[in-house]
Amino acid sequence: SDEGAVRVHGGVDLGVGGFQTAPGSQEGNLLLGEGLFTGWRVEIRSAPLEAQITGDLDPLSGSVAGRFDLRLSPPKAAGTWLEGGGRGGLASRPRPRLRRL
Repeated sequence: SDEGAVRVHGGVDLGVGGFQTAPGSQEGNLLLGEGLFTGWRVEIRSAPLEAQITGDLDPLSGSVAGRFDLRLSPPKAAGTWLEGGGRGGLASRPRPRLRRL
């Protein structure tokens, strides 16, 4: 029975890129990245309800590197609305430019 199953269709446009459901995909509830998010994936599972977002950070900014991997799921404890976690990533600032006086 598919009662209570989560179904995803359509997309999200974020201006510099976005996510669209994969037409004809055998993988259910999969959104693929476009534009700046090319190579990223968003998977939504029904049982247990969970969303996973993965992608490389390098194309997003010259000062961020690594891989983004975030899982979101409903809380297991009363009072908590959403639980999640992430891993991978390195942020750096460009060196200041020195001017000769």
